[in-house]
Amino acid sequence: MKILYYMFIPLISFLFLFVSHIFLCRGFKNSSLVKSFFHAFLLSWLFLFILSFYIDSILSIESSKSIFYLFSNIIIFFCLSYCYINFVNVGNASLRVKILYELDKSNNGLNLEELLQIYNAKMIINKRIERLLVNEQIRIENGKYFLSKKTGQLLLGKFMIFWRTIIFGKHSTESF
Repeated sequence: MKILYYMFIPLISFLFLFVSHIFLCRGFKNSSLVKSFFHAFLLSWLFLFILSFYIDSILSIESSKSIFYLFSNIIIFFCLSYCYINFVNVGNASLRVKILYELDKSNNGLNLEELLQIYNAKMIINKRIERLLVNEQIRIENGKYFLSKKTGQLLLGKFMIFWRTIIFGKHSTESF
């Protein structure tokens, strides 16, 4: 019966992430989506630890089980957070969603030339570069772009490529 308390810790922490992300986005209007999510994620992770230790102290759980439950909850929380940031970011990152949105706005439909006026390759690259610069993921020196720091997004991308290589047996970066 005690384990039921532990099952709700990642869900409660995820709810805390959701609410804190809303407050951070609305409270700090100059903060980017990524930065506000990162801060909400850190707060929620701290909340998860505090809540876990609080439940441990109330239920008097032995330390070996407590550590197992904590790591399980961290993994579940990370998975929920990953799903959440992808859900929130899909409208910003997905060209397909933007094209569908533009077609929905248009009563008479759009031809290829009109779509290319809205979304040409140069504009798409410029918007992505701008977002990377604003988030300080890249920097510009003498007209060339460089990584500013090893970001979680880059590490996650490399991890995804690693898993695709294991699953499909070849190195694939087509989705990046």
